[in-house]
Amino acid sequence: MDLVKTYKAFFSEMQLIELNSKIASLFAKIRADYKIKTPDAIQLAFAVYAKADLFVKNDDGLSRFKSKECRVVLLGEVSR
Repeated sequence: MDLVKTYKAFFSEMQLIELNSKIASLFAKIRADYKIKTPDAIQLAFAVYAKADLFVKNDDGLSRFKSKECRVVLLGEVSR
């Protein structure tokens, strides 16, 4: 039950963001500029749009994404 409470608390803090033209433009720019796979570029576009300051991923290929707004770090770097 403690785990259920933890998940409920975590998900209650989440915000649902619908796809819009700004996110679509960000996605297209990220995809073209950094040659990042489509699913990853979509996630990065949403992160930048939502003004996330940190994007944690376990994919070395995303380290080439550079943004003043959203820094990409590998999962292994976070645990250090």
